[in-house]
Amino acid sequence: MTQENKVKPNLLQRFLLYWKFKYRYYPQNFVRGVKNLIKWGPIIWKDRDWDDSFLFEIIKFKISNMSESHGKTMAYVGSQRNVEIMNTIVRLIDKFQTEHYQDEFLDYIDDEYSFVQIEGTDSFEMKTVNLRNDLDQYFAKYPLLKNRATKHPYYQENPSDTSMGMLMGKVQHDRAKRLIFELLNRNIEKWWE
Repeated sequence: MTQENKVKPNLLQRFLLYWKFKYRYYPQNFVRGVKNLIKWGPIIWKDRDWDDSFLFEIIKFKISNMSESHGKTMAYVGSQRNVEIMNTIVRLIDKFQTEHYQDEFLDYIDDEYSFVQIEGTDSFEMKTVNLRNDLDQYFAKYPLLKNRATKHPYYQENPSDTSMGMLMGKVQHDRAKRLIFELLNRNIEKWWE
């Protein structure tokens, strides 16, 4: 039986090896961790567990930071395109959170609301007076959405310009949500530095 000559490093050599490959990153990682606590503090402070908006806020913040980091370094081929996709996702999340698409049709109409007491009761009835209706411009802006919304059962039961505008906004809102996750699904593994 032959025994190989194994060289066992002494204590100083082991410390130097550990320092070279492991310990020297401890101070840098500590500083980075403290910076992350400061950067993420306001987001975590405002976080709540009861609403999807808070989850989207965390995702938006993370992707925004990644976009900024990738935009600064440009360390790989295709990073410019990745930054564009990240920024698109951030904009879509922002529009989803503010319900931009669901409320867009309201820019094309002006209504005045009043509450009138129903005679002989303590109840009130809401009266609506339409001051401006430019929904035709909105419908012309999104003809494919209008065709989709026309087939919706709600519109079949309540055919009006307002219900058409609401349905078109709902379709856009749902499409934005699907697009956010589709873009994440297709691209997230490409985001590396």
